[in-house]
Amino acid sequence: MKVSIRDSCGVRDRVSAALATVAVAATAQALDVSLETGPGETIPVAEFGQLTLLFTVIEVMIARTIGRRSVQPRVAFIGTTMVLTALSLVPDVILSIDLATKATLVLTHLVAPAIVIPALFSCLPERGLGDVTDIWLRSVVVNTNPATTDRWSPEV
Repeated sequence: MKVSIRDSCGVRDRVSAALATVAVAATAQALDVSLETGPGETIPVAEFGQLTLLFTVIEVMIARTIGRRSVQPRVAFIGTTMVLTALSLVPDVILSIDLATKATLVLTHLVAPAIVIPALFSCLPERGLGDVTDIWLRSVVVNTNPATTDRWSPEV
């Protein structure tokens, strides 16, 4: 059983997430919220979209890997993405910046996953390797019968 995530899975959602993060950053900037993370280090609004697209590609690779290697890909994917989303908030919280900038950065880190994770989740099968494992276990149980002449014959 081959489990894979198509490259096209969630493409519209990935682009939507990038546009949403740009919209959040542009709105914040229009409301005079500084996007400065340090002295003279301002994050360009377009960079929010670029980094969102980059990290959604990484998220697709994570989903593919989990889809191929997990017994319960959907459960593993949700757990992994929740931990990674929480970790992405840490720099926003610990930076020495004003509250409005922190809130903007946190919001961009929450908006993108809120759009992309459900799309990739729906592309994953409910069960992954479990089906293959069940077949393998049944074949081992059947083939360990002493009456079986050929231990490695596929008697499933």
